[in-house]
Amino acid sequence: MIGLELTSNFAKTVLASPINASATTITLFPGAGALFPNPSGGNYFRILITDIATSNYNEIVLCTARSGDVLTVTRNAEGTLARSWLAGDIIENVMTAGAFSELRSQGLNSNTAIGALSLASVTTGANNSAVGTSSLQSNTTGTGNSTLGYQSARYLSNGSTALTIATNSTYIGSNTKASANNVTNETVIGYNAIGSGSNTITIGGSAVTGTVIPYGNVGIGSLTTGASLSVNKLITGGLTSYGAVVAATINSDVTSNANIFFSLPSTIASTFTLGSLRHFYASQNTIGVTSTVTNQFGYHAESSLTGATNNYAFQGNIASGTGRYNLYMAGTADNYLGGSLGIGGTPTTAVSSLEITKAMTGATTVYGVANYATVQSGVTTAANYFWTQGITQAAAFTLANLRHFFAAQGTIGATSAVTNQFGFTIDNSLVGATNNYGFYGGIA
Repeated sequence: MIGLELTSNFAKTVLASPINASATTITLFPGAGALFPNPSGGNYFRILITDIATSNYNEIVLCTARSGDVLTVTRNAEGTLARSWLAGDIIENVMTAGAFSELRSQGLNSNTAIGALSLASVTTGANNSAVGTSSLQSNTTGTGNSTLGYQSARYLSNGSTALTIATNSTYIGSNTKASANNVTNETVIGYNAIGSGSNTITIGGSAVTGTVIPYGNVGIGSLTTGASLSVNKLITGGLTSYGAVVAATINSDVTSNANIFFSLPSTIASTFTLGSLRHFYASQNTIGVTSTVTNQFGYHAESSLTGATNNYAFQGNIASGTGRYNLYMAGTADNYLGGSLGIGGTPTTAVSSLEITKAMTGATTVYGVANYATVQSGVTTAANYFWTQGITQAAAFTLANLRHFFAAQGTIGATSAVTNQFGFTIDNSLVGATNNYGFYGGIA
């Protein structure tokens, strides 16, 4: 029979009035109705009627509703004969062979329900396991679900619409809710947690303030040895896809710094040497046979990153000192800068490709630009330490002056003095070649 079988301890009384073999209502001794279950929504309980005179005659009936002391019943259950009964005959709530047979059928071969009203509405749904009061209460045809906890999987996300069908889904925790009807393989864990849709796992409800995995490593796709968190899942699902995405909204209480990715590692208090501590590391893996990658970036800041007052694609705040570099390019590959470069500050005008405003300090003799490059043996025609080759655009215009080297007076600071100032200087040590020219002009 569809619905849950209900029981009550010590539910036993007598008939208040006689009934014939076709009667579908039974009136109990006044006030005794409260001893018996009160079924609804397809639930029921079994009662046994026995004659008080000889105890030789019995009938099992199913009660599907109770209103006070009046029972609505289905007669001759489990093959027992419907007969007439007298006032005073005994009536009691019992467990029978048919009850145990139905429990075995539902529990071992199909649905298992433990708790009042759990799986109360199931019709054709099979292979469900529900534990807890009202657990999966409204499911009718959904199959293969497992639920645990008070009102687990009873409602959808709004807390009032019934979950009537789900498939192969798991809900663990009091008041766990499904995202929608007809979901498949939705897993929800934690008090008052709400599902995120088919084939998803949700851990924790809105009251959760943190998720902690204190032991072991976490792998998405599979584990990588030595990695606390590893992502080895196939990247797929769109022309542009991502291994990890942070699209969080920053709330108004965050007014100092919002760090989307934050690295703050420590070393253990022990005598050892760590060769390299990399806060971000990119390395080449396998480019699959017949596949090609057009552009590969170790780090990429998109051109749209311009919404703040000041925008930095990369910023280093390391103060000067031995072994300290804000930017260190140890590779021998070429470097490219599309914009202007300022050393000591940002370029003050848009017309400077390279502008040096860094204070000159650190010794009695200092240099704004120094070139100590060693000329290698393969260079046998000319080594040009500074080379300029002015080119004009292919357009109709006149340039008044093209200066390949230009020196002009800057500010001599108050109370400071400069003894000698040279627009161009050749040191007297420039005599190491076969022929040495302090200044050479080859214009014909």
